[in-house]
Amino acid sequence: LVADVFAAMVRARLDRGAASTIGAPEVSRQIREATTSLREQLSEVTNSFETTIRQLEKQHDVLEAGLVGSVRVLSNLFNQIGQTEGSHVGRVETIAARIAARCGMSKGDIRHLRIAALLHDIGQFGMPDRMRNLPPWALDGPELVVFKNYPLISAVLLSEVPGAEVAVQLIEAHAENFDGTGFPEGLKGDAIPLGARIIRIADGCDTYAMHAAEGRTLEGVRMHLQAQKGKAYDPELVNSTFTSLRESRFTENTEETQEVSALSLRPGMVLAENVYDPDGRFLAREGAQLTESMVPRVRQLLGSQPVKVTVDNDE
Repeated sequence: LVADVFAAMVRARLDRGAASTIGAPEVSRQIREATTSLREQLSEVTNSFETTIRQLEKQHDVLEAGLVGSVRVLSNLFNQIGQTEGSHVGRVETIAARIAARCGMSKGDIRHLRIAALLHDIGQFGMPDRMRNLPPWALDGPELVVFKNYPLISAVLLSEVPGAEVAVQLIEAHAENFDGTGFPEGLKGDAIPLGARIIRIADGCDTYAMHAAEGRTLEGVRMHLQAQKGKAYDPELVNSTFTSLRESRFTENTEETQEVSALSLRPGMVLAENVYDPDGRFLAREGAQLTESMVPRVRQLLGSQPVKVTVDNDE
């Protein structure tokens, strides 16, 4: 389009020059003027275009954060049903996103991964609490048969959501094992999407830690990772997973948290544990950053109830 405009301007000046019997030097001058004018206009258009792109990118980031945040709220609410170990899906999301970043995944791919991680257990809705609260390796017989259908059920439930195709694929394959012994399809190795392999290892580590006899310890999970390397888990992801677990404060670190009255909460504080109201109803997830609108409502619901928050070492 720009080239066409330039050509038209040059032709117009040449035609006008021919009609006036203008010499070659004058024609050259007019071409130079036309070129300079076009360059200035093009620069203005480019600057305007770049400004528009930056504004759209900012709006996209805001919308993306809102989308993932909405999914996070809903999935955490679902995850609280019958659970006593906090937000499993929230931890899986955090760990999986860190692993994905280390793998060089794009921002868009990580967004799909986050959504899939948050919703990977949605197919378990309606299962008896006993089945949901037991580790998969403790199930057998008819219960295990029913349990193995949940990734496929999750995929069916989310398939009708426009734009969720990538997340649906990751959810459907997140229980596949690297050695082909997983479910529902028995996929093996690279036949399993990378995002699904990442969710598998994040989900597996957190599930193991929730039920381990020694509790949630990094050493216990490290041994678990080594035992399942090349079996349940992609061996290329094991080292980055352990590093990500350390970074995400997978275990309690009392030196980095403090307990304060809910009345002392302020915007910007980060919760160091899941927060429940006096009747035991889930309010906010571990790792959530308090906003201007959240703080007064949390104070009203909790009063002087103690809340554990992350210490800001820069304060």
